[in-house]
Amino acid sequence: MAIAETMAFEAAYEPSLQMDLEEKTSLVAESLAVWMFVDGVLAGEIYGAQPALLNDSIPDTPKSDKAMIYCYSTTLLPPFRGRGLSKILVAYWNGLARGAGFTKVDGHATSPAMVAVRAFFGARFGPVHTNWYETNRTAHYYECDL
Repeated sequence: MAIAETMAFEAAYEPSLQMDLEEKTSLVAESLAVWMFVDGVLAGEIYGAQPALLNDSIPDTPKSDKAMIYCYSTTLLPPFRGRGLSKILVAYWNGLARGAGFTKVDGHATSPAMVAVRAFFGARFGPVHTNWYETNRTAHYYECDL
C-alpha cells in the first residue's frame, strides 16, 4: 500500500492537525504504523513513534523514556465508526508495540470515543488541553502500560 492512499485520514482532522504527504511520509518512516482494511477497503490507521526519535516536542510526553511510544493517531474513516473496530485496531497495535520492546504508550485522545477506548485499555489520564493546536478539540493526555 502506498502512503499516499492513507492521506484519506487527514480529512478527518482540522487543517491545523492535517499533514501533507511529505510530513506524513517522514513521520511514518520513524513510526510503528498499522492500517486496517474491512472487506478490502481502507478503514483505519494507527501510528506512533518513540518521542526521542522525533524532532518535535510533544506536550506532556517525556522525550527521554525509551520504553514509551507516543501514539500520534488512531483514526477510523466515518463509515467504519461505531462498530468497535477502534478497540481491535488499538489492541493489535498495542501488541506490536509490546513486541517491539515498548512497555508504555502515551498520547492525546481528541474524541470522546478515543478517550473511552483508551480507558478500556487501562489508560491513566493527565492534563487536558482545550483548543488543541487551535482547533475546537479537547485533548486528553493519557499513559497506559502495555
